Amino acid sequence: FTVTGTPKEVAFLPLRSVTISVDGETTVPYGTSVKFTATVESNSSSSGVTYKWYRNGVAIQNATTNTLVANEPVGDYTYRCDVTRDGYTLSSNTVQLTVQRIDLSDAVLSATIQTRAYDGTTSAKIEDGSSLTLGNLTVPASAYTLSAVFADKNARENKNVTVTVTLTNHNYCFGYDANKQPIMEETFETTGTITQDTSHMEQTKTVDVYSGIAHTYTIDLDACLSNLQNLGFESYEITEKNIVVAKLIDANQVVLEGHSLKIPVNAVITAPSTEAAQFTITVTCKNYSDVTIRVRVVTKDRLQVTATATPSKSELTYGEKLGSITLSGKTTPELE
Repeated sequence: FTVTGTPKEVAFLPLRSVTISVDGETTVPYGTSVKFTATVESNSSSSGVTYKWYRNGVAIQNATTNTLVANEPVGDYTYRCDVTRDGYTLSSNTVQLTVQRIDLSDAVLSATIQTRAYDGTTSAKIEDGSSLTLGNLTVPASAYTLSAVFADKNARENKNVTVTVTLTNHNYCFGYDANKQPIMEETFETTGTITQDTSHMEQTKTVDVYSGIAHTYTIDLDACLSNLQNLGFESYEITEKNIVVAKLIDANQVVLEGHSLKIPVNAVITAPSTEAAQFTITVTCKNYSDVTIRVRVVTKDRLQVTATATPSKSELTYGEKLGSITLSGKTTPELE
């Protein structure tokens, strides 16, 4: 066997291959660090080798060793490593990394509702120190916002409160909807307390009674409170009877009947503008702790009695007698 011809110089390339391997999975949840390693096969020693890593085709700054640790936001990424030796560059295989949102569907919210006094609203405030956790993972407070509302506005202990968590960091979600879109808002239930408003609230009602006329005066207590909204009324109680003119008013005869105060007045001549009695009605209600109605009984000259009358009809049919019209009316006060 004889070989003839002109001798040729054979040059060996300094690099044979570059391969990237991954330490772990290539589909990971947000917050997971993934390590890539570039392995070089050369025709001689690996001295003089330089590395350059690329993410999605763009060089990664300062990534110049044979390993790369990636910790990426949610998304899809491709990585490769270019290795250079003696002026010769060889690219590695491409590896894809998928970073998924952290699904907080099973997360637990810890939130304490600040106790506040009744103010007529359902707004609730969450105290500092709330947390959103999934197992050993604590979601950073910067990743979400919280808002809360009471189930109703009335004062009561351990009221239901709905807390809404809105994720502001798109690396998290509360699962996915039917269209495979991430759910970024979830509600949790807890409890909180609204205390009664302790401000003193007093309504005053003056009852003019006519001197020398026996009459029972009826005071509509609900009407006395008409300008106070959302009391959460429960009951009335007479807590004080201050009788100045005992002959005119018998304290034992002054009573509550339902939502009315009944004040019987005797036919006793009394000087006009005399404050004959004063009664304090305590109002028990849900939302306020100190509500009273003060009823003042003041005498008035009986000569100031007024009367009004209304005819039963305003027209007569031909032949109909005038006496068929009747009058109805009332006096102020009503006379017995």
